[in-house]
Amino acid sequence: MGRLLTATTLPTLAYGNLKETENFRQLHVSIERKQRDTLRAMRILLIEDEPLLGQAVQEHIAADGHAVDRVARLDQGRAALLTVDYQLILLDLHLPDGRGLDLLRDLRRRGDTRAVIILTARDQINDRIDGLNAGADDYLVKPFDLNELSARVAA
Repeated sequence: MGRLLTATTLPTLAYGNLKETENFRQLHVSIERKQRDTLRAMRILLIEDEPLLGQAVQEHIAADGHAVDRVARLDQGRAALLTVDYQLILLDLHLPDGRGLDLLRDLRRRGDTRAVIILTARDQINDRIDGLNAGADDYLVKPFDLNELSARVAA
């Protein structure tokens, strides 16, 4: 049989339903955030030969929820790009076995549209223009703040 509604039980029931509704809403928002974050999580290739910077970038971006593979040479980067479907490449321009800009130009020439963010110490305006004209989606000059890199990755 149903509950008898009186002046004293009505506020309790209303509060209980309100609380259950709020708990459900919070759970729903939490699930939506996790789904959204999962959808935003990317597989990222970091091509950076400086060990300390490479490790710091890898750990920071991984802490944002992304899967990050790091290599230190262009040949390793080319091999990784052939075997894994990366959504983003973080690319240094000066590497032990060549120029990152050459890799970027090769990718664009083949019609590869993956996002590329250049990470480099080259800070002249002509360098930035060359990188962007070669097909980079963004250009970040070292030293940079890791939180700024996270914002650019998320954009």
